[in-house]
Amino acid sequence: MYKTIASLKELVFPKFCVICAKGGFEVCLECQSPWLGLPNKDKLSGLNLYYMRDYDDQSSKLILLAKEGSNNVARELISKAIFTSIKLLVSELRLIDPINIVTIPSSRKSIMRRGRDHINEICIEVIDLLGSNSITAFNTPILTQVRKVRDQSKLNRVERLHNLENAYSLKDRSLDNGACILVDDLITTGSSISEAIRALSEAKITIQGVVTACAVGRNSLIR
Repeated sequence: MYKTIASLKELVFPKFCVICAKGGFEVCLECQSPWLGLPNKDKLSGLNLYYMRDYDDQSSKLILLAKEGSNNVARELISKAIFTSIKLLVSELRLIDPINIVTIPSSRKSIMRRGRDHINEICIEVIDLLGSNSITAFNTPILTQVRKVRDQSKLNRVERLHNLENAYSLKDRSLDNGACILVDDLITTGSSISEAIRALSEAKITIQGVVTACAVGRNSLIR
């Protein structure tokens, strides 16, 4: 009965890849493949940055689909991309368990609008994937936004830096023993990460690296 209903649903509402519009998929295998390869490496504010994809029209569609569209396939691809990058970071830097994942906080307004905490959902999935690969990691959301900030989407790099200046603080200073990694789903100008680094550094917390699913090209990142 269920299969019959599902078949009828696909006849009335056929699936199309949200990236390339190919029929039969939410995200086709060809559009999934760039999220499942080997991570890229760069530097951001003096820290090692690991990320899977360059930021472009296709990757922005998938990020938006996961963040604002609550698409499970898109979210899982982002989670797998971040997991793969963390796994490489842990291996190359020879980090010892446990790993503390500190995510960039979303504003209360964004969480209320979406009805969920997008980056927290991703973090939980990433921790499960790491655990399946014998890497112990904890969700350590110690950063919080302490003042209102403007919507970043239409701001340039300098405006974003000023907009987020002293916007983050620590909810508490308790970290499990082990490495600290900063994680976000997307890095464009690097302003959010830079502000997070400031807040953690002032609290004397050492950050071993930065991981994201998607980042802009080398020349655009703030160093």
